[in-house]
Amino acid sequence: MGEGGWSVGYAMTKAAFGRVAPVLHVEYADMRLFSVDPGWTITERTVAAGRAAQYSRHFTPGTPDVIARAIRWLVTGTEADGLRGKVVMAQQEVRARQLLERWPAPVSQDRPWET
Repeated sequence: MGEGGWSVGYAMTKAAFGRVAPVLHVEYADMRLFSVDPGWTITERTVAAGRAAQYSRHFTPGTPDVIARAIRWLVTGTEADGLRGKVVMAQQEVRARQLLERWPAPVSQDRPWET
């Protein structure tokens, strides 16, 4: 413990919040409730910490606009009704439904992440 990575508290909180939408969906079935898993997302903090290039070699990163596009799709219209009360993998939905043009963009394995 204490050697980097997620803290135990962070991991426990993340796991607990993943169950909020499914439980609330049982209680309030008429509400549009989703638990959104954004996947690995490039943020200014990730770039500033110098981790973007390292992780991008192993994962296709999303960006905040990718996650926003998934959330927009979830809350507008009725196409996502079958996912109510479930964990929604945001990047997978954006990719599968082609909600954002030219995404995922190819990630270079030879140079650092570029914003």
